Amino acid sequence: MNQGSIAAAQEIDRQELLQKESRKRVYFILKFLLLLGIMYMNYEFQDWFREEGESAEKNIFALIIRAVLFYLSTHLLVSLARIVIVYFYIRRKKLKEEQDNVVLAVNRIATLISIAAFVAALFLLFDIKWETFFTSFSLVAVASVLLTKDYISNTVNGMIFMASDRFLLGDYIKVGNHEGKVINITLSSVHLRTEEGDFVAIPNTTVYNSDITNLSRREQGLVHVDLEVKTELLKDTAKLMDQLIIAAQEYERYIKKNSFELVVRQLSFDKVQIRFLFKLKSSNPEKEREIRRHTLREASQMIAKLI
Repeated sequence: MNQGSIAAAQEIDRQELLQKESRKRVYFILKFLLLLGIMYMNYEFQDWFREEGESAEKNIFALIIRAVLFYLSTHLLVSLARIVIVYFYIRRKKLKEEQDNVVLAVNRIATLISIAAFVAALFLLFDIKWETFFTSFSLVAVASVLLTKDYISNTVNGMIFMASDRFLLGDYIKVGNHEGKVINITLSSVHLRTEEGDFVAIPNTTVYNSDITNLSRREQGLVHVDLEVKTELLKDTAKLMDQLIIAAQEYERYIKKNSFELVVRQLSFDKVQIRFLFKLKSSNPEKEREIRRHTLREASQMIAKLI
């Protein structure tokens, strides 16, 4: 994939982001019209929605309207703030190339606030007093916190990932035994797409506590191929090096001359982990992965013949 193709792919991603934001603005207008309709009904039919009924009990219609008005007004304010922030971010993105972690973080924060508003609306709907609830159900609240501590931890770590630059959407990272492209960061997990096309969801807490290797930020144009060989093959490293160079020969036109290097990463009694390194003439992430896959496949076949 050349630079023009990469630029075209980035433009497609940007257009998809703009389309999503346009749909969200349409939904915002529809919800705003719904809020205006409910406010009009509340004003025109005040007798229906009086707080106190004839039996001195709360009117169910009044409770419903109060809860809906609270939730919709809060949700719309949050949505408006989100739309404004994302709009100016997207406009800025035309001038400065950035990833979409900012949009992701803003969306997640808006979702959390909307969920909190929904819970508050339920309290209004059932006419529950906050102080009474937490006094009467303190043990339940403590138990709920204990049961949801893992989710809370995942949520906090997810927000940290969105706000930090450890990795961005679109980066290729390695977490433990998993390696792939970051396609999404949620409040519970980081989603990767492996080179084989598999989908992997890793809990945010696991990612936070693991060593993260951001493969997208290594030296540009540097390709590495990791192999595990038997110790007897290292008796003649020159021959092994020649075989590895032959494995990459099909892409010789992309590779810098005399850039090949062989590094021993880990040594055990019967096996050795090695890394075969070389540099490309120009940086191209897609081409790097293509060459790495091809070289790994060819090298594995050659080493199998040498055993």
